[in-house]
Amino acid sequence: EVSQRRKQLEEEMRTWDIEQYTISIKCTRYVYTVIGCAALLVVAGLISAFTIRERIEGVDPFGLANFSWLLAAFGILIAKSIRVTEWPWRDFLLGRVTCRTLSELQSVTSTNEQDLILCLLTHE
Repeated sequence: EVSQRRKQLEEEMRTWDIEQYTISIKCTRYVYTVIGCAALLVVAGLISAFTIRERIEGVDPFGLANFSWLLAAFGILIAKSIRVTEWPWRDFLLGRVTCRTLSELQSVTSTNEQDLILCLLTHE
């Protein structure tokens, strides 16, 4: 079981960009999911604004649309800061994350820390 996990992690490590102090990993699926959910929220807000129009008295329907924009931006900020502490916008939009610590690497890859240490030491 350990050798299987190690082989699987070594295959995954081939796509990593390993430098002296950092490891860059592609995570485009996570970024596209976050941006897709935000876009869906914005579109839903706009659709609700256009469909409600003046049906509810005293309510500005485009206030709801503005609120959905605000909620989508806040969601992106939260999702961006969950994985690593310092994730520049350029790297986020390119779908790559730069890990500086083992805990960040473990958070991004969802791999056991001991397996990561083992593979990093044997890779070196």
